[in-house]
Amino acid sequence: LYVDDLDQADRVAEEAIRLGNATGQYPAVVFGAVVRSVVARSNGRVAEAIRYAEDAVRIADRERGETRHRHPQLWLGRALVAADRFDEAAIIYSAGQREADRIGTAWSKPLWHYYRAEMLVAAGCLEDARAELESGVRVTEELNARQLGVALRGLLARVALRSGDPAAAARLIEQAQSLLSDHVSVGPVDLTWPTALLHE
Repeated sequence: LYVDDLDQADRVAEEAIRLGNATGQYPAVVFGAVVRSVVARSNGRVAEAIRYAEDAVRIADRERGETRHRHPQLWLGRALVAADRFDEAAIIYSAGQREADRIGTAWSKPLWHYYRAEMLVAAGCLEDARAELESGVRVTEELNARQLGVALRGLLARVALRSGDPAAAARLIEQAQSLLSDHVSVGPVDLTWPTALLHE
């Protein structure tokens, strides 16, 4: 979930929550809470990010149906990782991915790999992160999910650099850039940061 204007995103998300609650459109409430979690985490308000994401998960659990297809566990896990609560995040990711597999939401498959790998990198488990990212890349190729293919390769390049393999990082960045030539849009950190680290 990429957000350019955090203040505007927060205002829109707050309005989505208000309108969703007023009209019983709980998928909008869940998505609004997820966006508010992303904004709070991006601004360094980690406890608030966790609270918004927990609200989203609670509402999705209560309402079921289409509301569950938003998979707010993805963003709860990410907020928990920002708080270095890796064990809790791992439990959330495992349960969320099992549910996604059960209900068949293919769009979320690469994200489970990406966010779990991000957690493993933060915890210093580089080999486990590499395996997770390689699985994620295979999934993006199966689903033709190019945007997430860029993000996964970018993080995989960072893992390669931290593992002392700049040649592998360069190959991964080149692969990601070839996906960009197909007019895929990504967040600035996905490719710019690993490229800068490689040059450094």
